[in-house]
Amino acid sequence: MLSMTERIGLRGRLVLFVVVLVSSVLALVSSFLLTRQVRDLRELSRVHTDAIEMNLKTKGTTLARNIALSSQRAAMVRDYLFLLEIIESTVKADDEIAYGAILDRAGNTLVKADPKGLFSDPAAPVNPADPAAPVNPADPAADPADPPAPDGRSDSERQRPAVPEAGTTESRDPNVVTTSIVSRGSHAFMEVTAPIHLQDELWGTTRLGLSLFRLQRANTENEMYIQSRIRWTAVVAIVSSLVVLILGSALGTFAVGRMVIAPIAVLMDGVNAVKSGIFSHRLAIKASREFKNLAQAFNSMGEAVEQRSRAIEKVNDELVTLNRELEDRVTQRTQSLSDANSKLTSSLNELHATQRALVEASRRAGMADVATSVLHNVGNTLNSVSVSATLLAKNADQRSSADLVRLVAMLEEHRDDLPAFIESSKKGGKIIDFLRAFASNIDETNKQVSDECKDLQRHITHIRKVVADQQSNARANLDVYEELDIGEVIRDALTFQSSRIREVGVRIVESFEPVRARVDRHKVLQILSNLIKNACDAVGTKEIERKLEVCLVAIAGRRFQIRIVDNGIGISHDNLRRIFNQGFTTKPDGHGFGLHGSACQAAEMGGALAAESPGIGEGATFVLTLPLSPKNKGPSDNARIHPEDGPEAEVRP
Repeated sequence: MLSMTERIGLRGRLVLFVVVLVSSVLALVSSFLLTRQVRDLRELSRVHTDAIEMNLKTKGTTLARNIALSSQRAAMVRDYLFLLEIIESTVKADDEIAYGAILDRAGNTLVKADPKGLFSDPAAPVNPADPAAPVNPADPAADPADPPAPDGRSDSERQRPAVPEAGTTESRDPNVVTTSIVSRGSHAFMEVTAPIHLQDELWGTTRLGLSLFRLQRANTENEMYIQSRIRWTAVVAIVSSLVVLILGSALGTFAVGRMVIAPIAVLMDGVNAVKSGIFSHRLAIKASREFKNLAQAFNSMGEAVEQRSRAIEKVNDELVTLNRELEDRVTQRTQSLSDANSKLTSSLNELHATQRALVEASRRAGMADVATSVLHNVGNTLNSVSVSATLLAKNADQRSSADLVRLVAMLEEHRDDLPAFIESSKKGGKIIDFLRAFASNIDETNKQVSDECKDLQRHITHIRKVVADQQSNARANLDVYEELDIGEVIRDALTFQSSRIREVGVRIVESFEPVRARVDRHKVLQILSNLIKNACDAVGTKEIERKLEVCLVAIAGRRFQIRIVDNGIGISHDNLRRIFNQGFTTKPDGHGFGLHGSACQAAEMGGALAAESPGIGEGATFVLTLPLSPKNKGPSDNARIHPEDGPEAEVRP
């Protein structure tokens, strides 16, 4: 579908351009002339309204001064009726005077003529009950003790300042005739104020309000006249612009067609010829210098294109020859690739056989890795089991019943006189003390045996869980996550290694924040047991105070850290990079699997295990970081623990 510019063609576009250009020029000229005429009309309107306003101001000033002069004698004798007649006659004599009033020096209205109720008393209202209120001289109830002053006000009135009238903009000099524009609701007035003097002192003021209706009507009539002139001028401008537009567009289009359209049409014919493959076509344009240069450039381009076309034909012939040679080479190469493909197939068969052998070797290595992990974790716990069993045997050996046998023989010997023997004999008196001490010793020994049995039971449960975990991993790789107090888990790990801690003589410093998290209890115990055992081994060779700090902190509400800090032999910088590699160890009897397995277990729980050390002899820090709740682990993901797993096993949904 053709666009608008393609449908109207070049000639139409040129005509449109000329029309728009002429229209723009006419619009600018018309706007300038119309703006200038409006400005002149508004200036005449302003002069007219200024004359009316000056007339009103002159009339108001003259009347106010005449009233002020005529009121002097009446003001001297307090003839308020005469003052009222002057004001009323002045208001009635001229329709433009809306109201009039005579005010005293304090601004209180003495008399006024206000037929339409448009005058606003500028003085504040006075409470008649107030003893300080001013007294009207015309009031028969006025106090004779407060005679009016020569200016018509009492002493109390002299002390009251004049209140300016709201809405005025006049000067407040009482000795000068002033004019101002005031508003009373929807009405506007020119208010004229003239002073009244008695014996060179200000007695009061005369105030006249002249209606501005004539001034407003003049403004309205002038505005209507200006609008009519604008409409008439606009109509004339539009008609004349249309005439000029038609004539100018016709002349411009004719001139443009002669100077532009004809040469462009010749140029388009040449372009179409070249497009059809006639590269020998040449242009002959007799027009302006620009079009002549364009025709010469087109002719030069046609010659170049013609020469290039011949060169392309020559190259095409050469390409055909090369293509035939290339096809022969491709046939030979295809045969070579077929032979190579047969050899590659044989090599792939050998590679598959080798890969199967590697998979079998990897499986056996994984089985060995699992066995090593089980043996390492079970071995760490068996140390504690051995210590607990040794303590139980020692307590059993210490229990001797020889004293109790002698006591029974003694009692058997004195069965007939047993009460007398106990009371009178020295040996009989010690029987009760002996039984009390023997019972206390029995209780203490039983408590120690019970504690050791509980520790032994926990160790055996942990060993059973290690084996069960490996069996579960072999079946489905299931983890048991439960909500635990992490501080209690750390204390259990310290209990597992209590024998090694007592043997080395390590002082444990605990700093635990309250943290609860969903973790795999036995995996955390295995990691912490390995770290605590390694820390005891590291500080065992030091002669200084052997100290082990265990810290538990929460991080940003999403993770927690367990830091185990020792002051042992430290770790070199090179070993820090390899310490978690499988098989790496610095111990003479080590196998290099403990830290590697612990790091793997931390990763399985979504955490990490890191090591830090300033260097040899500066101690080391191991940091275990775990999430408070494992990702993608809900209560339904936990494996069930069988009842035979031990008394601490918990069945979770």
